[in-house]
Amino acid sequence: MWMVLTLSFAAVIAALVTALMLMRRRQHLLCQQIEQSSLYDGLTGLPNRRLFDQLAGQAITQARREDWRLLVMFIDLDGFKQINDTVGHEAGDDVLRQTASRLRAVLRHEEHLARHGGDEFVALLLHVKDLRSAPGIARRLIDALEHPIQVRNKRVRVGASIGISRFPEEGETIEALVRRADRAMRQVKQAGGGTFRLSSGAVKRLEEGAA
Repeated sequence: MWMVLTLSFAAVIAALVTALMLMRRRQHLLCQQIEQSSLYDGLTGLPNRRLFDQLAGQAITQARREDWRLLVMFIDLDGFKQINDTVGHEAGDDVLRQTASRLRAVLRHEEHLARHGGDEFVALLLHVKDLRSAPGIARRLIDALEHPIQVRNKRVRVGASIGISRFPEEGETIEALVRRADRAMRQVKQAGGGTFRLSSGAVKRLEEGAA
């Protein structure tokens, strides 16, 4: 009798311990999911603005210590509003997902691409030794969107307008760099879009050999 009670009690304890471990594991997974949702864009899977600011802050600290230059590229899609208006928002979401994938494929693994909001993306390029590389990288990002995107049995096109800022010449903080790159992008938009511009307007200077 006592042996049966002892075995039953041990089984209950084992079941409670197992249940407690499962509960803690689920809580841990839930915390991870909450953290993931707070740092990544739910539509594209890219870092969101919060995570991008954190990554950029770390990169700027390291760049100061190791005398790097950084590039920030502010990317706005051309023609996206028309897709939303004519094909629908679900198709627009598909376009954003495919666009994010194409842009991400252009950059190196250690470089960062984030969704800034709406149809805007921001890229952070690290270890920039020669600023003359900026136009070529911007052009590759634009060219990545050259081919039509298939959504809802339709083929649609988007382009990109890009503004570029440089650390440390044009800003010591990520906020300042993004702001100047955004301003340069808007100048591109006003001129018709589909190309890039350095925030200082010195793209020509870079192409002519500025370091």
